[in-house]
Amino acid sequence: MLNWAVSERAARPLPTGRIENIQAEEARYGGGLLPLLGRLGSRAVKVTIIYHHLGVWKHEDTTVVRFGDHRILDELTVKKISEELLGVAAAVACRHLILNFSSVAGLSTLMLGKLLMLRKMMAAKGGRLLLCEIDPEIEYVFVETKLSHILEIMDTEADAVNACK
Repeated sequence: MLNWAVSERAARPLPTGRIENIQAEEARYGGGLLPLLGRLGSRAVKVTIIYHHLGVWKHEDTTVVRFGDHRILDELTVKKISEELLGVAAAVACRHLILNFSSVAGLSTLMLGKLLMLRKMMAAKGGRLLLCEIDPEIEYVFVETKLSHILEIMDTEADAVNACK
């Protein structure tokens, strides 16, 4: 599995570490890979992943995510956020995932499906997906759709972190 870095020329992720087929990777990531690899050589490096729509924090084997967007309503926003969330959940160090909705004022039904997919992904890893600090109007949607029976919802982030211990 590749680690990720951010290109100095553009804010896009680029793989680092051992890459067997540089031309294929170059095509896959739209160029700019060879100059980066030239400076790094073939050794693996530890890098930080940059998320554009999420704030991500670690608490032992639990990862806490806070959303940067207040309204997750349109299809493009849902797609970008869900891609980043899937990346966070796929990390080996992420055993439990907590989503803090304190800054979210609107949520589309399309995002509800993505949350169910995340829950399934975390369960397959032997972990949990917990949601917390949900606005009452958004929580009403979870209750009406019966998702409150499927998804674990906590009042506060501290409650969710403690539940994962």
